[in-house]
Amino acid sequence: MISRRANATTIIAPPPLAVPRKEAARELGLSITTVDRAIKRGDLVAKKYGSRVLVPRAEIERYLANLKSASEKPPEA
Repeated sequence: MISRRANATTIIAPPPLAVPRKEAARELGLSITTVDRAIKRGDLVAKKYGSRVLVPRAEIERYLANLKSASEKPPEA
């Protein structure tokens, strides 16, 4: 995207396709430990690049969409 104002051109870079675990946790409003547990359970898919663990933005959105809403009641025992 290019923004022009007063004879100046600013190029705004698109957001990254994947973010580190810490950023994913921040975006989800969760702790890094909770994100790590979700990755370990397979609830949140992450990718490795060398020693880095990256979470694709599409995966963050999918994970969030699959969480239960706050108004849902847990099943009766």
